[in-house]
Amino acid sequence: AEYNALNGVEGQYVHAIDAKAQALKESGSPVGQEILQLETGLGILRSRQKEIREAVFAGEFARNAAEDALDVLGSAGNLATWDMLGGGLLVDMAKHEKLNEAQHHVDELQERLRRFRTELADVSMRSDLHVNLDGFPRTADFIFDGLFVDWTVSDQISQSKSQVENVRRKIASVLPRLEEIQRNLDAQIAAEQKRLDELVKNTVL
Repeated sequence: AEYNALNGVEGQYVHAIDAKAQALKESGSPVGQEILQLETGLGILRSRQKEIREAVFAGEFARNAAEDALDVLGSAGNLATWDMLGGGLLVDMAKHEKLNEAQHHVDELQERLRRFRTELADVSMRSDLHVNLDGFPRTADFIFDGLFVDWTVSDQISQSKSQVENVRRKIASVLPRLEEIQRNLDAQIAAEQKRLDELVKNTVL
C-alpha cells in the first residue's frame, strides 16, 4: 500500500526539477546563465552523439554486406576452380548461380557504402570507401566454354574478392575510431548532465 501510494512520485520529481531549472534561467542570475550554457552545450553534444551513432550503424551495415559478398564470391571461386578442372555443365550452372548472387551482394554493398560515406561526411570524417566491380562475363562463359574463358572468370572472381576484402578492411579500420568517439561523447554527456543536475538541485531559489 505504501509503495502504491508513491506511484508517480518520480515523474513529479522530474517535473519539479525542470520547473526549478526554468525558474533559475528566467531569473537572469549567474546560475541561470550557467544552466543555459550547459543546456546549449548538451544539445550540441547530443546532436553529435546521434550523428556518430548513425555512422556506426551504417558502417556495421556496410561491413555485413562486404562479408556476405565475400562468402558468396568464395563459393563462386571454388566452383570456378572446379570448372577449370572439368566440372561439367552442372558445375558451370552452379557457378553462374553463385555469380548472380555475388553481383546482387556487390550491388547491395555499393548502396550501403554510399550511405556510410554520407554518414562519415556528416561527422567530418573522410573516407575512400569504394568498390567498382564490373559484371561477370557469364554469357561468354556459357557460349565459349573452355579453359581460357574459365580461367578469365576465375581471375575476375579473385580480383573482385580482393577489392571487396580491401573495402572490408577499410571499414574495419574506421569503425573503432567512430566507436571511440562515441564512448568519449557518452562520458562527456553523462558528466555534463550530472553537473547540470547538481547545479539545479543545490541552488536555492
